[in-house]
Amino acid sequence: MDNANNSSIILELNKKEQIKALRVVGFTDIADDATMEEITDHMRWLGGLRDLKVATYLKASLKEDVPKKQYFTKEEWTNMSINEKSKYVAYGVGIRVEKMAFVIALQDVDNRTRFKWSSSGINIPGLKDFGTVNSGLYDDIDGEANTDLILAFAKEQQNLSCPAAEAARAYKAFTKAADSTVIDDPTKWSLPAFGQLRMYYVYREEINKFLTDVFGSSYKLTNDWYWSSTEWDAGNAWYVNVNNGNASYNNKANMNPVRAVAAYQEDVYKSPISFFRAALSCDRNKRFSLDCIEFSMNSSDSIVKLWRDCISFTYEPSASDVFIVPYPVKREVFGAAYCDRIVHHWLAERIEPLLEARFNRQQNVSKNCRKGFGCLSAVRSLAEKMQNLSHNFEIDFDIISLDIQGFFMSIDKDILWWMFEDLILTEYHEADRDLLLFLLKKTIYDAPQHHFIRRSPQKLWRGLPNDKSLMFNPPNIGVPIGKLISQLSANFYMSVLVDYLQNDLKVESLEMFMDDFVILDTHGREHARWLVGKIRTFLKEVLHVKLHPKKIYIQHYKHGVLYVGAMIKPRRIYISNRTLGAAFRRIHAYNQQLLNGEGENVAEAFVTTMNSYLGLMIHYDTYNKRKKLVSLMDKGWYKYVYVYGHFQKLVLRKQFKSSEKIKKHIKHGKFKQFFMPELEEMGADTAASKRGVAAVDKDGAP
Repeated sequence: MDNANNSSIILELNKKEQIKALRVVGFTDIADDATMEEITDHMRWLGGLRDLKVATYLKASLKEDVPKKQYFTKEEWTNMSINEKSKYVAYGVGIRVEKMAFVIALQDVDNRTRFKWSSSGINIPGLKDFGTVNSGLYDDIDGEANTDLILAFAKEQQNLSCPAAEAARAYKAFTKAADSTVIDDPTKWSLPAFGQLRMYYVYREEINKFLTDVFGSSYKLTNDWYWSSTEWDAGNAWYVNVNNGNASYNNKANMNPVRAVAAYQEDVYKSPISFFRAALSCDRNKRFSLDCIEFSMNSSDSIVKLWRDCISFTYEPSASDVFIVPYPVKREVFGAAYCDRIVHHWLAERIEPLLEARFNRQQNVSKNCRKGFGCLSAVRSLAEKMQNLSHNFEIDFDIISLDIQGFFMSIDKDILWWMFEDLILTEYHEADRDLLLFLLKKTIYDAPQHHFIRRSPQKLWRGLPNDKSLMFNPPNIGVPIGKLISQLSANFYMSVLVDYLQNDLKVESLEMFMDDFVILDTHGREHARWLVGKIRTFLKEVLHVKLHPKKIYIQHYKHGVLYVGAMIKPRRIYISNRTLGAAFRRIHAYNQQLLNGEGENVAEAFVTTMNSYLGLMIHYDTYNKRKKLVSLMDKGWYKYVYVYGHFQKLVLRKQFKSSEKIKKHIKHGKFKQFFMPELEEMGADTAASKRGVAAVDKDGAP
């Protein structure tokens, strides 16, 4: 949990819980009878400088895959005996400050040698150019990710050097040549991002005093301009004057010193902070769900218990809710228990950066369930690729549209686990790697069809094909629709196909949305058929899935392509008939509810549903379709809503909004019945029991 989130969570707790939470995040010195002033004083540090510590490795662990890191306060380090201190080797200063935690190198790279950032005019793909519009500049705090992008691009290019980033990554705080008791420093050093480098100046006095007291004055930050890994534009990068805090841009070809940074690794086995952070992420949009409320009754204790189950490697997934979603296509959906969702968010926080790096290397052809992408992004990207490949539709090409049959239900968990294990062992080197592998394996191999709570009538499963349900699958085949890890897993699984298409088959243009993918090919119809055959064989032999035989389309671009709910044709995009049909069915269903006298109760849901369709349609050539959709509304709806603009959206009239209803109930003293009807029922049950009468539910069952 970052420090800002720490503060927000602690503020919501009572005094007893605040003291408990402060101890959890590291303030073990706070007393049970601490005053509010003392609590506030501790919380103040969550928004500023929390602490500075000597970052060390345990020498005996340096040859292990994940060497053990230990952090000591100045007092702990200086009071340590010579014999005890000899067991460790210091490599930097760990700083926990504001929203970040990282390690500052003990010395400038190469004894204060100056380095170019790069050649002038080199713009790094994927690295944001802040320039004069510096919104979000202070939030650029991931020097490692920035440095990875810089070095990856330099590696791809011939005769391109990025000396500052290269020097930072190559820095060694200690070497075997200088100290025979160790091996060369295994730390992954990076060029600091602007947000990290800014802290050099903001807490310059504290950092320099710490360095001087512990290591000597020669280790202090110099009064100089230091390079950051943050770009201004193609020709310039940000740098900061540690002496006076001035920050500006400098030509990348100029020379400046480098002080590297590295990751600060909290020991997940000693603190549940990472699970609190996962719970906070999980709460978004789920705060008022029943299982969230139940879990939150004793939130702190529940999270700590979950954390202890995880770090003791005794965690087992709970039963899932399973239900049927009938529209637009009948699907079987599994909803994870709330505690499992916390674990999924904890996993996603660590897995997503690895997957994003992979998708970036694949030119972002995959758009599903990724921040900054989505359906609209996929449609626009494919339309742009069609235009570019054909040079504005002057060159003929074929569109190959393909789909995987029963994709989620066909994923081989053994293959998926092998892929994830290889990815994590190769690219993830944090202290919690063993826990990550354990929890991910438990989640992947969980078979929710063997322990579930059915939330839809069983009759709704009638007509659902076997390849659309987990109920007919062996435990090692298929992942459930509806779970966060399933979405990430599906994208990752299909990325193997992307590699094959791009690197082996050399396809000219590709767009993918989960298992729905489109290839653009200019080599003629026979070549297109050859591609389909190669893809079919690859999917069967490598991924153990197969193409849907009824969803293989090879056609001239003039006929367009149906993709992610849109019909894409040269220079125009329409909404698909299926999506439009679903919208018509929903509006007819709501009209019937209106005629049944339920208009006021469902008005808000009606507006939300309609606007989801209108909001999608407005991006396409759909004026007449939007007009027709609105025209299908029963005229009785105009009591509750009105149409905004040119059929752009519906607006719910103020008096029918939930917030206004709540105010009305409170004003008339009916808040208890409105907010807590279950308490009214409980009161009735209690009264009945006192009279010796058995309480019954509405259908009369005891």
